[in-house]
Amino acid sequence: MKWPAAPAELQQPADNLKPLPSDKKTLADLIENANENYGTYYQLKERYEAWQQWYDTQKKIYESVK
Repeated sequence: MKWPAAPAELQQPADNLKPLPSDKKTLADLIENANENYGTYYQLKERYEAWQQWYDTQKKIYESVK
């Protein structure tokens, strides 16, 4: 029995966090950048947790068939 392929949405590479551009120097710019990066982080966290859940489920199914 072959190990199943992971769903495509779980195989997407991670987005990079955005550094603060050098021309942005106000506190508002810093907060806006931090908010964007927090959003990206939480998206990556959800994807990582979905990946773990998928992998654990597939492993249990695979081991129960053996």
